[in-house]
Amino acid sequence: MALRPRSKRYARSTTTLRALLPLFLLLLLLVRLTTLFRPTSPKAPIIVVTASNWMYRHFLQNFKCNLDTLNISYAPIVYSLDVRTHNLSHHLGWASVLLSSQLGDEAHPGQFNRSGPRSFNQITKNKLRAVLSALLSGLDVLLSDADIFWCTDPVHHLRTLLSASRYYAQADVLIQPEANYRTLNSGFYLVRSNQRTIDLFRALVQNINIGNHDQDVVNKVFCDPQYGGNKIIQSHGEVPYHCESHGALIRLLPATSFPSGAQQYAGLNVFHHSRERLSDMCRRRQFVVLHNNFIKANKKKARFVVKGMWFSSFDTDDQLVCLTQPAPADHHSARTCGAYC
Repeated sequence: MALRPRSKRYARSTTTLRALLPLFLLLLLLVRLTTLFRPTSPKAPIIVVTASNWMYRHFLQNFKCNLDTLNISYAPIVYSLDVRTHNLSHHLGWASVLLSSQLGDEAHPGQFNRSGPRSFNQITKNKLRAVLSALLSGLDVLLSDADIFWCTDPVHHLRTLLSASRYYAQADVLIQPEANYRTLNSGFYLVRSNQRTIDLFRALVQNINIGNHDQDVVNKVFCDPQYGGNKIIQSHGEVPYHCESHGALIRLLPATSFPSGAQQYAGLNVFHHSRERLSDMCRRRQFVVLHNNFIKANKKKARFVVKGMWFSSFDTDDQLVCLTQPAPADHHSARTCGAYC
């Protein structure tokens, strides 16, 4: 039996659908990209870890083990300040972007024992360039320094915060405060990629020399009217203010959930609590992250060891081994940490 020819109306409809198909596919792609890159989506943003240089490789390795213990499924991108750190990052299975350093690969490690020396402070400013480059690629960025211990996945926590709180959903930048909200901490923040934040980080890079290190620059550009910022006293829960700069809105994260190394908690400096108490508070997710700052760099590892936050070790072939339980505290670490513990 011969098939009946299709009507002209059917042919016109088919032609119209075919013409609209590319537009429909483009719309689907845009929706998919929006889902991927919005901070409230279930997809993780890029995590930028700044391993300042070879001196801080042990913290980078411990950070790798910290994430392994939490079964974090995504890998950070490391912005490496020298070739050895760049190669180490690849060895850890993490992508690495090599940033040039004026110091070269063979800089004497003794220069990096404190945050004060000008050479180290210049290195920290490269983090701002690293974040800008990631923002320009269209991705949201969570920057987390390698001396920050994760009690739980902060990406998931921040996405929940953005979904549940209009106050934080309006923000372009969510940043960790220093103790008592005196200043902003440039070691941990989430930046949502848009034209406002791109302009903001371009301003940071353009004003890179107005402070001794990246935290000085961040505080001035974010909150100081002289550099385009503005501090607005307006409390939200425990957070006493926020900042606006270059069209971007900067909200401070609650210090009780994102404490720095000088934060007071239950009447004590947070790191003066016992190893067992800190472990319990981490396990119950009272803390999302703990920042091991306000301490000399050569004492940081000792404090991590004493407080049960050191998970890296090495086998007989000097290969990294991630422990399933934190390394035991020892007398040498306790003496080194001293009053900081």
